[in-house]
Amino acid sequence: MMSGMILDEESLKEIVPLFKESKLNVFCGAGISSAPPSNLPLASELKLNIVTRLVGHERSQMLANTLNKIPLELVIEIIDENSSRFIPALARLFHGTQPNRNHLFLARLMAMGHLQTVMTTNFDTMLEKAIGEQSALNFTVYSTEDAFSSIKLNDLSRPSIIKIHGTADDVASIRSTVQEIAMPGKSEARKNAISLFFQETQKSILILGYGAGDEFDINPSLRSLRSPSREAKIYFIKHQARDIFEIRPLADPFSNFNGASILCNTDQLITELKAELFSERDSAEATGAQNWQQFLNEWDAETSSPNRLVLAAEIFGQIGELQSARQFYLESLEKWSDDLNRMKTLINLGDVEERMGLFQEAEPHFKTPFEIAEKLGNESAKAAIFQHLGQLAYQREDYPAAMVLTRQGESIFERQSQESTKGVSAVNHQLGMILSAMGFGSKAEQRLQRSIQMSIELGDLNGQATSLAQLGLTYKLQKKFDDALGAYAQARSILAKLGKTDIINRIDRDIAETEREAKST
Repeated sequence: MMSGMILDEESLKEIVPLFKESKLNVFCGAGISSAPPSNLPLASELKLNIVTRLVGHERSQMLANTLNKIPLELVIEIIDENSSRFIPALARLFHGTQPNRNHLFLARLMAMGHLQTVMTTNFDTMLEKAIGEQSALNFTVYSTEDAFSSIKLNDLSRPSIIKIHGTADDVASIRSTVQEIAMPGKSEARKNAISLFFQETQKSILILGYGAGDEFDINPSLRSLRSPSREAKIYFIKHQARDIFEIRPLADPFSNFNGASILCNTDQLITELKAELFSERDSAEATGAQNWQQFLNEWDAETSSPNRLVLAAEIFGQIGELQSARQFYLESLEKWSDDLNRMKTLINLGDVEERMGLFQEAEPHFKTPFEIAEKLGNESAKAAIFQHLGQLAYQREDYPAAMVLTRQGESIFERQSQESTKGVSAVNHQLGMILSAMGFGSKAEQRLQRSIQMSIELGDLNGQATSLAQLGLTYKLQKKFDDALGAYAQARSILAKLGKTDIINRIDRDIAETEREAKST
């Protein structure tokens, strides 16, 4: 029935009839937009290029393996917190390119009635452009949490595109940071759309250009689902640049589904599918410039020297390269001329030094910005500084002083009526640490549970993991070993998503020690 070697395998012979009978939907990721003339970057490419522009090629290459372990969303979150222009500029890039053969293939399937619904993690607009170029097809794009919450099963029987992380022509809809993706209020709506697409449509799904690395929202949702029938299958195409064809069982997060992972050259696969479905072969390969490199060049040129140093410091701090982070902060201090940025940088510098155990160096880096905060009338900064000074007192085992200082920070937050901020969560975490060290286990648990809940509401996975780890220690000190191991396991799972291997190693040591104590008790 089919031509070409790629489609000779039994499982792939199923794909063409499924398309012809409109029994197959498509899920796609960044891989479909990387080919020319779209030439949009993969997550690993964008992440490495961002860091290269901040610290240089040699240094970024040395850290390439470590950078691979942290999600792109974490890097974008760091940049977004320090530059409000990055995500809008990124959206313009992703909106301004042209469709490639993959987008045109999917658009043609939709125009012919062979394909009803595409779900994508991409926020580029290439598929919409491709449909517009080929037909006057009426289709609906769903790209916001409100839209995801209101989608009904009947909606997906009509031409639809579900852009699960937002769309470049609506910057407010884009979900490209850890916090935005992890917030329960937003992720629940996406979970509804994912459930409809993967389970309730009862269709088979072809997955293209997707690495299955979305551990903050998509993968947890997929693990809770399963194939709705024996007939509905997942065909997870894993691109191989070499001429290779191999069929493997579906792995996590698709373990509960029928189907297979298929290792092959995706370009060849699309060529063969087009030959079977449209009776035509591709003409010459399209070309096009990698405009995203120019976008990064322009962003780099627009970013001030001290801000670039701060961004480098925060990224290095996230991957555990604390000595480098400290040096970048020190260099940026020599360049900032305004009080607000000097204050923020001093606080961050002190935080890194405290993490390094350099308590004497950290203390003046908290006290100096306190004077700036008072001059600026910045109450949030004063509260954060009290909390950091309380942390230093805790490290010196001066628990009464630590309690007083931390509660001073808490009282400022209470006066500001800020009930759900990272600062309040951090204060509750720290009070839990202090109370635990002083032997008030039940009170410590209450504070830590409050911090965990706030972190969940904020989408602050780092804060959630930190408080869970401290809760594990608090349980351990009270000989509640099962509870301790449970809290440690939750913390470890979150840290793995964030690529925090240095902290994971510490958690593993805590787990081993807790297990030894439990056995000896």
